[in-house]
Amino acid sequence: MRPPPTGISTKMEKWRRLTYILLLCFLTLSPVISVDPIVKINQPEDTFGEKTITALKNDDVAMVCVVMNKDAKTPVKWSRIDGTVKHDVGTDTSSSNTQKYIIVQVTAVSWRLTIQNIQESDKGKYVCKVQIDEKQYSSDFRIVRVVEKPQILDMSTSSDTSIDYGEKLTLSCNAQGMPPPKVIWSRMAGADLPDGGMVRWNPLLPINKITPKDRGKYICQAVNEAGVDKRVITLLVRFPPQIEPETARVAQALGYQTELVCLIEGFPDVTKEQITWTRIGTPIDRNSDRYKIMFISGAFNRVTSKLIIKRVERVDYGNYVCKATNTKGSNERQISLESKSLNIAHLMPVISDFSWNQQL
Repeated sequence: MRPPPTGISTKMEKWRRLTYILLLCFLTLSPVISVDPIVKINQPEDTFGEKTITALKNDDVAMVCVVMNKDAKTPVKWSRIDGTVKHDVGTDTSSSNTQKYIIVQVTAVSWRLTIQNIQESDKGKYVCKVQIDEKQYSSDFRIVRVVEKPQILDMSTSSDTSIDYGEKLTLSCNAQGMPPPKVIWSRMAGADLPDGGMVRWNPLLPINKITPKDRGKYICQAVNEAGVDKRVITLLVRFPPQIEPETARVAQALGYQTELVCLIEGFPDVTKEQITWTRIGTPIDRNSDRYKIMFISGAFNRVTSKLIIKRVERVDYGNYVCKATNTKGSNERQISLESKSLNIAHLMPVISDFSWNQQL
C-alpha cells in the first residue's frame, strides 16, 4: 500500500491540533456548573405532617440543621420569627443569647440549636438558612409550640367542706396550663353527681340542696394534652340521726334469747352514750343481767345498736323504742317484741319400734 500524499497528511495533522485547541478552550472558558446549598432540619414532623415541635415548659429543646453543598466561607444562620417580629438567634456556633441558646457544630455539615429552659415567650418559627447570593437563600424551619401540664390552683379551689343538711353549696376547681386545661368533676367509685350525671365538664359544681347522699369524695381533674392534675375534696354533711330497724317486729318464745337491732346513720357520728333503749317509757338498765346493749361502729357515719334479751319472759313482750341523738337533732324508732309458739311435736324426737328377724 502506498502512503498518502504529503499534502493530505499535513492537513489532517493541522485539523487534529485545531480540534484539540478548540476543545481545550471550550473546557477552560465554559462556566463551572454549581449546585446550590441544601438546608434540612432533621426533626420528625408531627402526626399531622406539619413542621411543628411541641415542647414541655421548662424542658430543653434541640433541633439539628444539615447543610449540604455549602462552601466553607458561607455562614449558617438561625433566627426566630414571632408573628411579624424577627429575632436573631445566632450564626454558626455563635449565639446571640448564651443563657437561652446553644449552637454546636456536630459534624462538618450539621449544626445543633438547643433552646434552654423553654418558656411560652420562646414559641415561634425557628429558621435555619444559608445565603446563596444577595437575593436568594436556602432554608428550613420548625414551628415550636410550648405546652404546660395543668396545675390546680389551691387558693381558688375548694378544700374539704362540712355543711348542714338542706343548705346550698358550689364546689370550685380552677387550674392553669398551656393550652388552658378543661376541668371535669366526678365522684369516687363512679357514684352519681348531685345533678344525676356521672361527670360534669365545668370548673363549678353547684349543689342546690344538700342531702346526706351528697356526702363523700369528689374528684376534680384538670386535663390538657400535656397531662392531668387532680384533687380529691371530701364533703361532710351534718344531719340528725336517721334510724331504720333491722325488722319492725320480732317474735320469740319464752326462755329463748332474742335481739332487737337499730341501724343508725348521722353526722356528727352518734356515740354509744347518745343511744338509749326504752320500754313503756322506762330506760333499759344497761347493768341488768337480763339485758345487754351492743354498739358497733361502721363506715359512712353508720352505727348499729343491739338490745339483747338473754331469756325472754312474759313481761318482756311489748314495744321498745330506740333513740339516737347528735348535735343536729334526734330521732327514734319503735320495735315490737311478740310471743312465738314453739311446735312441740316438731321438737320431740321420733321413736320407732321395730323387730329384727334373722333366719338361721
